[in-house]
Amino acid sequence: MSKSTISLAKFFGILLSGLFLMTTYSYAVEPVVTLTVNDTSGEWAFSISARDEDKKDCWIDWNNNGQKDGGEEIDQQEWEDIIRRPITKTTIKLHGKLSTFECTRVNQLSAVSFSESEDLYEVLIENGQLTSLDVSPLKRLQALHCTNNNLSSLDVSSNESLETLMCRKNQITSLKLPSSDDFTTLTCSENYLESIDLSTVPYLEIFGCSDNRISEIIIDGFESMEELDLSNNNLSKITLSNLPSLTALHISKNGLEKIDLSSLSKLEKLECDNNKLSEIDLTKNPQCRILKCYGNRIGDESKMEKLISSLGAKTDDLPGLFAVVDTKNANEGNRITPTQVQGMKAKKWRVFDHKGGANDGKNEYDGDGTETPKFSVTLDFDPQFATMRIEQDVDLKSVERDTELSVIIDYKFQGIYLSELTANGVDIRDKKKFVVRENTVVKATFGRLVYPVTTKVIGEGDVVVKGFHDLSKVPVGEKLTVEATPKAGWALQSIKVGKEDITENKEFHLKEKSEVVVTFVQGGAAEIVENPSLKLYPNPVASYITLTGARAQAEIRIFSIDGSPVYTGLADTQGHALIDLSGLLNGFYLVQVGKDIQTIEVRH
Repeated sequence: MSKSTISLAKFFGILLSGLFLMTTYSYAVEPVVTLTVNDTSGEWAFSISARDEDKKDCWIDWNNNGQKDGGEEIDQQEWEDIIRRPITKTTIKLHGKLSTFECTRVNQLSAVSFSESEDLYEVLIENGQLTSLDVSPLKRLQALHCTNNNLSSLDVSSNESLETLMCRKNQITSLKLPSSDDFTTLTCSENYLESIDLSTVPYLEIFGCSDNRISEIIIDGFESMEELDLSNNNLSKITLSNLPSLTALHISKNGLEKIDLSSLSKLEKLECDNNKLSEIDLTKNPQCRILKCYGNRIGDESKMEKLISSLGAKTDDLPGLFAVVDTKNANEGNRITPTQVQGMKAKKWRVFDHKGGANDGKNEYDGDGTETPKFSVTLDFDPQFATMRIEQDVDLKSVERDTELSVIIDYKFQGIYLSELTANGVDIRDKKKFVVRENTVVKATFGRLVYPVTTKVIGEGDVVVKGFHDLSKVPVGEKLTVEATPKAGWALQSIKVGKEDITENKEFHLKEKSEVVVTFVQGGAAEIVENPSLKLYPNPVASYITLTGARAQAEIRIFSIDGSPVYTGLADTQGHALIDLSGLLNGFYLVQVGKDIQTIEVRH
C-alpha cells in the first residue's frame, strides 16, 4: 500500500474516530474508573472531562459505598479545575462516561482500573506507585501517560487507536505496542528494556528510548521518524537505514565503535559523545549543524581531518556547533590541532570543549596544546545604594576564558531597584550571569523604586486617590486610600486594584504599577443582588465569553459604561450562554442577568 493510500486511510480513520466520539453509546454496565491508594494521608487531586451531555450522569463515590450520596455530584467548577478532597477512604470510584482523566499529584496512588470506560481517549497517571496497569478496556484511547511509576511491564497491543505513549521512569522489562498506522510518539526512557519490537508501528515519528539496557537494534524503514534517542544504553552495534525524515539522532554513552550515517540525508543534529568511535563520516549529511562527539577515540590527526572535511560550510547567521573534546575527562581520546580549529572556524563552525558540562558545554576551544587565555573582571557600581560581588571564588584579575560568573547584589535599604546590569554593555539583568571571553566591566545602575497609580471610572461618580502628592511617581509600599462618591441615581459596586478587591476598606499598599478601577451602577445599592454562582469567563475577553450559573432562560443584557445597550439575549435551559463580543470596541462593559450586575473587559 502506498504512503498516499495510507494517509487517505488514516484521514478516514480519524474522521470515523471523531464520529464515534460524537455518538452516544449505551452501556450494559455503568463506566467506572477505580482509584486506590496505600493510605489515607494527603489528598485526592485529579482532573477529568466529559462531553456536555454526559456530565449530568457523572459522579464520584467518595465513600465507596456503591451508591450516589449527597455531595458526590461534580459541579461546574470541578469540571473546569482540579478536583481536590482529603483522602478518607483508600478506594474511590469515578462513575460515568469520562473523556479524559489526569492524576499526577497523588504520590501514594497504588492501583487504577477501568470498567466499560470506552469513551476515555486520554489518560495521564504519573508520579504514583502503580506496579501494573491494564488499559485494554479503553478501546478509543489515543494518549497514555504513565511516567514515574513502578510498572514492570506494559501491554497496549489492544489499544489500536493509540497515538502517543509516554512511560518514562518505570521498571519496564516488557513493552507490547499496538498494530497501528496512527501510533507516532513513543517515549520509554529510563526503564529496564533489553529489546523492543517496533514492527507494528511503521509510522513512528518520535522514539525516545534512552537509559535502558538495549545492546543491539535495527531501525529500518521508518519513513516518518524525525527524532531518535537511544542514549545511555548498552549498544555495541546499531543499524540505521531508510530514515529519510530523521533530523535528530542521540546515541551518546554507549559502546559503539562505528556508525553508518549515509542514509540520513536530513540529519541536522548528531549526539554521539562518549562511545568508542575512531572515525565519523558526515559527507552524506550536509544539513548537519550540531555535532557532539567528545569522549571518543578520534586521536589520529588524519581521521580528525577526514571528519572536518566531511562537515559542510555554515554561515555567520547560523554557524555550526562542534563539541569535539572534554578536557575534564581523563579518558578523552579525541585530538584536534590549532590548525584544524582554524580550518573549522573558516567554515563557520564554532569549536567547543565540553569541559565536564561547564557553561552548558559551550567553552570555546583553540586546539590541543594551547594555554587557556585569562582576562580581568571589573565591578562598577555606586556603594551608597548596594554592594556587588561575584559568587564564585575566583581572582577577578585573572579569570580563565569561558568561565561563567554570577553577580550577587545586596541592597542597603528598601526602595532601591536595579535599573541596569551589563557586562561590557550586554544586558545581564535577568539572569545576572555572564561568560568571560575578554576583559570585562560589569556595571550596575540603581534607582528609587516608584510606580504610577491611575484611575478608571465605570459609570457615574467621582474618585480621588489620597496618600501621596504625586500619583505618577508613588514609592513602593505607600498606603493609599480611595474616596469614591457616586452621582445621584448611581451606587458604588466595586473598587479593584488589579485583582484585589478593596471595596470594603478602600485602602491598599502599592506593590506595582496600579490602576484603580471603580465601578458605579445605576439604580442604587438596594437593587444590586450578588449571585455568587454566576460566572463569566474569560475576563478580559477577546471574542467569545461563557456565562454559567444563571437561571434557566434568564434574560442577559450588556451595556456600555455610558448605559447604552449592546446585547440582549437569553441563557439556555441550563443557565449557560456563549456570547460573541468580537464586534465590540475595547473597554469595560456591564453584564446584567436579572438583578445581578458584573463588569467585564473587552480586550482584542
